[in-house]
Amino acid sequence: MTEEEAVDQAFRLCGERALQVDRVERASLDSDGRWHVTLVGYVDRAQMMLDGRDGKLLRGRFYRSEPLPSSPPPSFPYPGYPAQPPKPPPPSEPDEAE
Repeated sequence: MTEEEAVDQAFRLCGERALQVDRVERASLDSDGRWHVTLVGYVDRAQMMLDGRDGKLLRGRFYRSEPLPSSPPPSFPYPGYPAQPPKPPPPSEPDEAE
């Protein structure tokens, strides 16, 4: 496996995990035939050790800055954000005495 193939496999693995990485920080082959690849993005990061023959993931650390959105974002008030006071009830019509 060449360096380019190892980097392509690393990007593929990150894509499967929905990581947003776009740069190669490190790609090196050790004496045991394993590729050590580190990919980084603006906020996400991945460190992987791949088998040098078939590209199989041997070890990986994947860092995501934010959890994947599984539900809509929470509505106000956010924690630490002051809640708005309740609205006063609408004025009622005065009772007319007959």
